[in-house]
Amino acid sequence: MCCICISDDPVEDSTGRIKVYLQGVPFRTTMMHAPCTSFTSFLYCLGQFIPCTMGITQYMLRRKVLEGDMGRYSCGQGYFDCLCFKAGNCCESSCPHVCAFLEGCFCNCIAVSASRMYIQDQFDLTSDKCDYRLIRIVSNILIIIILINYYNYDQEQLPSAFQLYLWCSRNFR
Repeated sequence: MCCICISDDPVEDSTGRIKVYLQGVPFRTTMMHAPCTSFTSFLYCLGQFIPCTMGITQYMLRRKVLEGDMGRYSCGQGYFDCLCFKAGNCCESSCPHVCAFLEGCFCNCIAVSASRMYIQDQFDLTSDKCDYRLIRIVSNILIIIILINYYNYDQEQLPSAFQLYLWCSRNFR
């Protein structure tokens, strides 16, 4: 199995700020086996990695998650509301298809996570070990991107950026 060095333990949050899916029924198909279950699943996975098809892939996936009823669509399905962004205030009711496509193009991580969390809530499903690993990989990649952008590709400061990354990865698990 790949990514052996990355923890597959569930993320625990005693403050309640992060929704954790520790209870519930496991998915019938694990995330590692999902791309191989059907040709459609393979196309969804492949479409996610091709930049020009990510928007349509996420749109089709969200339609499938909502069982074709785009009247239930909202940006981020309401899971990612913050001060500057609230689901329901982005014209979703008047043009949900366009909004879902744009969400898939420009907020792909939010689109993927919202579909996943919506399905988990609807069917009381728990995350699998691969899910926890992927969350940690994406988080680490984002930290690296932020640090590199913060130091503006200054070659002399990259060693200190790497040290800061190591400190963050140890202290913010």
